Amino acid sequence: MIRFDLNALPIVCEDTNFVLSKKEINFIEKLEYKKTHNITTQDTGVKVSQSEEVLKHKELKRVKNFIINKIEEYKNNILEISNELKLVQSWTTYNVKGTSHHNHTHPNTFISLVYYAKCPEQGGDILFELPKSRLQEGFNFNYSIKKFNIYNSTTWRIITKTGKIVIFPGWVPHQSTPQEVKDKRIILGANFFLQGIIGEKNNHDLINLKC
Repeated sequence: MIRFDLNALPIVCEDTNFVLSKKEINFIEKLEYKKTHNITTQDTGVKVSQSEEVLKHKELKRVKNFIINKIEEYKNNILEISNELKLVQSWTTYNVKGTSHHNHTHPNTFISLVYYAKCPEQGGDILFELPKSRLQEGFNFNYSIKKFNIYNSTTWRIITKTGKIVIFPGWVPHQSTPQEVKDKRIILGANFFLQGIIGEKNNHDLINLKC
């Protein structure tokens, strides 16, 4: 059988050999941070940078170039679209033992990227979760799963490690599993949006987006 993954979610991950220098790690650790809260305003224990433009700092220029190159690769080889993607937000977070990111999405975002700058074993994995599986979208019924796959599952877990990147549409709900070790986990997140001419004049849907 030939399988066609129609309407599949373009979620990708890669174990890269890109590692931050001590100087880059120290710069990230010295940024100003604030507490994060879940939907009930409870403290999650996760700290997020006050700045939403951390990749504008010259100290992280090498990291910015790496991330933009990966987004271009994703756009050209996975999405296979020619539209321009513009970096609109970038931030860092760190976790300690017993903390986790609550389930959330990234509003006003086309594509999001997470880079694991420092991630110990059992430092918390990323978990994507949909309200319905692809099978349930048309018919809301339950079924007995023999083997989990992209059609019958509502959750997908990606094991994390230092150097890994994960790229996904910003609207997909995601969270992290609890961190089980004392070592600090540091991630760098980035959001991208479409920029430039979108649509076609003949279709009456042409707009010009400027970020």
